[in-house]
Amino acid sequence: MISSKQIYASHYFDSSLGLTVLLEEEDGMGRPVNYLVYLNRSRTLNLTGTFSGLRRSIVGGRLRKGMKENLRNTKARLEAIYRAET
Repeated sequence: MISSKQIYASHYFDSSLGLTVLLEEEDGMGRPVNYLVYLNRSRTLNLTGTFSGLRRSIVGGRLRKGMKENLRNTKARLEAIYRAET
């Protein structure tokens, strides 16, 4: 289990706390199965005002894009480590 907190801030975020857990199980055939679970809770600035909908849309899009890229990179690194060990 790994926990992390945001150590920098942008003009959109106040704070962030993340939790990463690696769960190891076996499938019905006795083969190992791993699950990587990542939870994140972020606090954002109050996105209100004239262009609040546009700003929320931009921030949300960047968050989704960043999360997908982060998960893709993490998966590739973990798979490379696994291949190197076998």
